[in-house]
Amino acid sequence: ARGDLASIAWPTEKSADWTLGYAGGVSVKVADDSGVAVATPARAQAGLARTMRRIHDGTGMGPVWQTIIFLGGLLPAALAVTGVIMWWRARGWKAELAAKQRGKRVARG
Repeated sequence: ARGDLASIAWPTEKSADWTLGYAGGVSVKVADDSGVAVATPARAQAGLARTMRRIHDGTGMGPVWQTIIFLGGLLPAALAVTGVIMWWRARGWKAELAAKQRGKRVARG
Protein backbone atom coordinates (compact mmCIF):
# COMPACT_ATOMS: atom_id res chain seq x y z
CA ALA A 1 0.00 0.00 0.00
CA ARG A 2 1.12 3.53 -0.66
CA GLY A 3 0.60 6.66 1.36
CA ASP A 4 1.23 7.76 4.89
CA LEU A 5 0.93 5.16 7.63
CA ALA A 6 -2.01 6.19 9.81
CA SER A 7 -2.30 3.35 12.34
CA ILE A 8 -0.87 0.01 13.46
CA ALA A 9 -2.94 -2.60 15.31
CA TRP A 10 -1.10 -5.54 16.84
CA PRO A 11 -2.47 -9.09 17.07
CA THR A 12 -5.20 -9.78 19.62
CA GLU A 13 -7.12 -12.83 20.78
CA LYS A 14 -9.80 -11.99 18.23
CA SER A 15 -7.43 -11.58 15.27
CA ALA A 16 -3.89 -12.95 15.05
CA ASP A 17 -2.96 -10.50 12.28
CA TRP A 18 -1.13 -7.20 12.33
CA THR A 19 -3.19 -4.46 10.67
CA LEU A 20 -1.54 -1.44 9.07
CA GLY A 21 -3.87 1.45 8.22
CA TYR A 22 -2.86 3.96 5.57
CA ALA A 23 -4.19 7.41 4.72
CA GLY A 24 -7.11 7.08 2.37
CA GLY A 25 -8.64 4.16 4.24
CA VAL A 26 -6.57 1.30 2.78
CA SER A 27 -5.57 -1.32 5.34
CA VAL A 28 -3.08 -4.18 5.06
CA LYS A 29 -3.39 -7.30 7.22
CA VAL A 30 -0.17 -9.22 7.83
CA ALA A 31 -0.44 -12.76 9.20
CA ASP A 32 1.68 -13.09 12.34
CA ASP A 33 2.65 -16.72 11.72
CA SER A 34 3.35 -16.73 7.95
CA GLY A 35 4.04 -13.07 7.15
CA VAL A 36 1.53 -13.09 4.26
CA ALA A 37 0.15 -9.61 3.60
CA VAL A 38 -3.32 -8.95 2.21
CA ALA A 39 -4.54 -5.46 1.30
CA THR A 40 -8.17 -4.58 1.77
CA PRO A 41 -9.67 -1.63 -0.09
CA ALA A 42 -11.01 1.40 1.67
CA ARG A 43 -14.57 1.17 2.93
CA ALA A 44 -16.96 3.63 1.41
CA GLN A 45 -19.12 5.30 4.04
CA ALA A 46 -22.80 5.78 3.41
CA GLY A 47 -23.87 9.24 2.22
CA LEU A 48 -25.40 10.52 5.46
CA ALA A 49 -22.68 9.03 7.66
CA ARG A 50 -19.98 10.63 5.54
CA THR A 51 -21.75 14.00 5.62
CA MET A 52 -22.18 13.88 9.40
CA ARG A 53 -18.50 12.95 9.81
CA ARG A 54 -17.41 15.88 7.63
CA ILE A 55 -19.60 18.31 9.57
CA HIS A 56 -18.31 16.94 12.90
CA ASP A 57 -14.56 16.95 12.26
CA GLY A 58 -14.21 19.35 9.32
CA THR A 59 -12.60 16.85 6.94
CA GLY A 60 -12.42 18.41 3.53
CA MET A 61 -14.08 21.61 4.72
CA GLY A 62 -12.50 25.02 4.50
CA PRO A 63 -10.65 26.91 7.23
CA VAL A 64 -13.76 28.93 8.08
CA TRP A 65 -15.73 25.80 9.00
CA GLN A 66 -12.76 24.32 10.88
CA THR A 67 -12.52 27.58 12.87
CA ILE A 68 -16.23 27.35 13.71
CA ILE A 69 -15.75 23.76 14.90
CA PHE A 70 -12.73 24.80 16.99
CA LEU A 71 -14.62 27.66 18.64
CA GLY A 72 -17.62 25.38 19.20
CA GLY A 73 -15.33 23.02 21.10
CA LEU A 74 -14.04 25.83 23.32
CA LEU A 75 -17.52 27.22 24.02
CA PRO A 76 -18.55 24.69 26.72
CA ALA A 77 -15.35 25.35 28.67
CA ALA A 78 -15.85 29.11 28.42
CA LEU A 79 -19.46 28.79 29.59
CA ALA A 80 -18.38 26.67 32.56
CA VAL A 81 -15.77 29.24 33.63
CA THR A 82 -18.12 32.22 33.25
CA GLY A 83 -20.83 30.28 35.11
CA VAL A 84 -18.53 29.74 38.09
CA ILE A 85 -17.51 33.43 38.02
CA MET A 86 -21.16 34.53 38.01
CA TRP A 87 -21.99 32.16 40.87
CA TRP A 88 -19.02 33.43 42.90
CA ARG A 89 -19.99 37.09 42.38
CA ALA A 90 -23.64 36.36 43.21
CA ARG A 91 -22.57 34.91 46.56
CA GLY A 92 -20.94 38.25 47.38
CA TRP A 93 -23.82 40.54 46.51
CA LYS A 94 -26.37 38.22 48.13
CA ALA A 95 -24.36 38.29 51.37
CA GLU A 96 -24.18 42.10 51.23
CA LEU A 97 -27.92 42.33 50.60
CA ALA A 98 -28.67 40.02 53.53
CA ALA A 99 -26.39 42.08 55.80
CA LYS A 100 -28.14 45.32 54.79
CA GLN A 101 -31.55 43.79 55.43
CA ARG A 102 -30.46 42.58 58.87
CA GLY A 103 -29.16 46.06 59.65
CA LYS A 104 -32.47 47.73 58.73
CA ARG A 105 -34.43 45.33 60.88
CA VAL A 106 -32.22 46.05 63.89
CA ALA A 107 -32.53 49.87 63.41
CA ARG A 108 -36.32 49.69 63.39
CA GLY A 109 -36.64 47.40 66.40
